[in-house]
Amino acid sequence: MTPAQLADRERSAVAFHVLINPKLAVEGDEQVAAYEGCLSFSGFTMVVPRWRRVRVEALDEHGDPVVKVASGWYARILQHEIDHLRGVVCCDRMEPRTLTTHDNHARHWGTQRSRTS
Repeated sequence: MTPAQLADRERSAVAFHVLINPKLAVEGDEQVAAYEGCLSFSGFTMVVPRWRRVRVEALDEHGDPVVKVASGWYARILQHEIDHLRGVVCCDRMEPRTLTTHDNHARHWGTQRSRTS
């Protein structure tokens, strides 16, 4: 993606880190509905609404308390992965009738922007 596309999708690099026993809290009331995939459903994608901004309190790999405040794509990733810890997968949160294959998505939506709600 171009830098403009990355900025439009609120994507930026995130350094590797460890979060143990994360506790997620929503910050604000804005959600973003965007296509999301998961290795649990390899080859598929779906529209999943997620909070735009979250705060996560956890322990790092040394057992020290850490707080991460995230927005955009990083907030989406945190919510997705913390959902897994609670037995929730993205299809449990997806907008009905949006499940599609990656190939079909690329064919029909490859140039479209994410939807915001």
